[in-house]
Amino acid sequence: MGDRYAPHVAEIRMALGDRVGVDVILEDLEKLVKYRVPLDEAKRSIIKKHGGTDSVRKTLSELSAADRMVEITVKILNVSKRDVDVRGVRRTILSGILGDGTGQVPFTAWNEFDLEKDDVVRIRGAYVRLWQKQLQVNLGERCEITKKDIGAGLGEVESEVMPTRLADVRSYMSNLCVVGVVLEARQEVVKTRDGERTIIDGVLVDDSGKLQFTSWVLDDKIKTGSSLRIENAYARPFRGIPTINISEQAAVILSEKEITPIEDAVHCSICELLGRDGALDVAVWGNVLSVRPGSGLVMRCPDCNRVIQNNICRAHGDVVPVTD
Repeated sequence: MGDRYAPHVAEIRMALGDRVGVDVILEDLEKLVKYRVPLDEAKRSIIKKHGGTDSVRKTLSELSAADRMVEITVKILNVSKRDVDVRGVRRTILSGILGDGTGQVPFTAWNEFDLEKDDVVRIRGAYVRLWQKQLQVNLGERCEITKKDIGAGLGEVESEVMPTRLADVRSYMSNLCVVGVVLEARQEVVKTRDGERTIIDGVLVDDSGKLQFTSWVLDDKIKTGSSLRIENAYARPFRGIPTINISEQAAVILSEKEITPIEDAVHCSICELLGRDGALDVAVWGNVLSVRPGSGLVMRCPDCNRVIQNNICRAHGDVVPVTD
C-alpha cells in the first residue's frame, strides 16, 4: 500500500470495520482519485458503497478543524442551556464539555437534544470547527445520538471538567473552568442596557498567574481569600487582557484543592507575551531598541511636582528630578 493513501484507507476501515478488505478499499480509492474525485468525497462514497455510514470514527484527541461527519463516543462532563439569536430568530442551544479517554473538547448543540451531565453517548454526524482559536464540536440536525452504558470503551475519563490554568486563558473562550484564590473582590454598580446592576469585580490568582474577573451574579462565596472552582464561565477582553465572566449559567463552588497562589509578578519574555492575549501583573525583560518621542519615564520637580525635561524646572531652574 502506498504511503500516500495509507492514512485514508485506515480512516475508511475505521468506519467500515472488518467487512471490507484493505485491497478492495485501496482499489476503489485509487479508481475514484484517478477520475479526479476529491479525496474527501471519494472516502464518503466508498463508505456508503459498502454499507457504512459516512461518519468517520475518531477520538477527541484526533479531531481537527476540518472534520465533517465524524463519529465519537464521549461522556457529557458539563452541559447548560441558553437562548441565542440566530439570524434574527430566537432559539435554545446546549453547550458544554465532552470527554473521553484522550481529552476534553467543548461542544455546541444547535437542537435541544436530550443530553444530561454524566451521560455516555455515541454521536454520529458531528462536525468540528475552530472557534476563537479553540476546537469545538458542533451537533446539528443531521446528528444521531445514542445513549450508551457507562464505560462503553471510553477508557479512563475524568469525572469533572479539567480546569484551565489562568495563564492559558484566552479571550473568547467559553465553557471555561478555572480554579483559584480570590485576591480581591469588590461590589460595583454599573449601567447596562437594562438599567443599573450590581456586580462583583476582582482578581483571581493561581500558581500560573492572575486575571481579573467580573461576576454578574452576587454570590456570597465570591469574597477575598476564598478558594473557588468556577465552571461554565467565559472570557472576554477588557483593556487588552482576558477577563473571566461569571454569569447566571456558571457554577461557583468552594474548592478543597490545595492552591499555591503566586505572590510576585510572573516573569515573561516578549515572545511569550506575543503568544498570549495580554497578561496581568507580569515582569518583562528585554533590550530597549527605541523610545517613541514624548513617551518614556516621567520626571518631576521635587519642589513643585511639575513635569520637567532635561532636569530643568520652569519655576526652579536646575533640579535633581524625582520619578513619577
